[in-house]
Amino acid sequence: MEVKGEAALAERAAAQHGVFRRSDWLSLGLSDTTLKRRTRAGLLLRLCPEIYAFSGVPRTWHMEVAAAVLSLGSRAAASHRTAAHLHGIIDRPERIEVVSLRTGRRPHEFVLHQSSDLARSHIISVVGIPTTTLARTIVDIGVPHGIGATGSCLDEARRRELVTLEEVARVLHQVARKGRNGVGPARRILTERLAWDQITDSQLEDRFLRLIQRANLPQPRSQFVVTDDVGAFVARVDFAYPEASLLIELDGAAFHSDRAKFQRDRSRQNRLVALGYTVLRFTYWDVLAGPDVVVDTLAGFLPRNWEPQGRM
Repeated sequence: MEVKGEAALAERAAAQHGVFRRSDWLSLGLSDTTLKRRTRAGLLLRLCPEIYAFSGVPRTWHMEVAAAVLSLGSRAAASHRTAAHLHGIIDRPERIEVVSLRTGRRPHEFVLHQSSDLARSHIISVVGIPTTTLARTIVDIGVPHGIGATGSCLDEARRRELVTLEEVARVLHQVARKGRNGVGPARRILTERLAWDQITDSQLEDRFLRLIQRANLPQPRSQFVVTDDVGAFVARVDFAYPEASLLIELDGAAFHSDRAKFQRDRSRQNRLVALGYTVLRFTYWDVLAGPDVVVDTLAGFLPRNWEPQGRM
């Protein structure tokens, strides 16, 4: 029984650069006592907590990376410079870097980045190792490695046609919406490369209207004037669905540049809410990098028969 179990385990380990979890060993009917005895005898090597390899198997860099990732459970991946190397856009780094959901663990064998927004869609298999997607890697690498690392990785990945600016922007939008720190370098580089900060208010409004049209949502009224109960002017808003008491404001790249204007906008919004309106604000990043989020948000405030029927 043990011979058959170890043969099955060796096959599983071969697909993981020679490493396996303690749970893999136990799941094949092998005992914990045998695992400890084989380890003491030098027949098995303990690489990380709960992670082992058969002795005699060459100890490679890929084995070390696989061991680090597997030691952190199912939601973990090679990340940052390690991921960039696995994707083939930088030379092999000195230290292994891994990202996982927050675990509280502080390993000394490798660098652990803990994240609360590591979506399964941001993890793929690269040469058999769970690895952050190239777009997620580029978003992450600026912290702690700096804006230069972000720019060089993005440019090399684009030169090799491995990723597009829009793909990176979508991932940035997904994690930045959660209020996460550390996306500044990626945002700066992408803003520069995409020149989105040069889009005028009218161009942004045009993009928003095309987005609404493609999503099969009804066209809103533009430059809608809001008055109070006695007909006095309150505000002119970018777009509105008056029947749904829904107002939409688009914030361009220069939004918040003036502190006094920021305060006036907030006071104005409070007046609109007091009149019974729902006010939604979307930034140029929302419209250009997160169009599906914009559509879903709008659909949630419109009658059900206005639900979007398609996607971009």
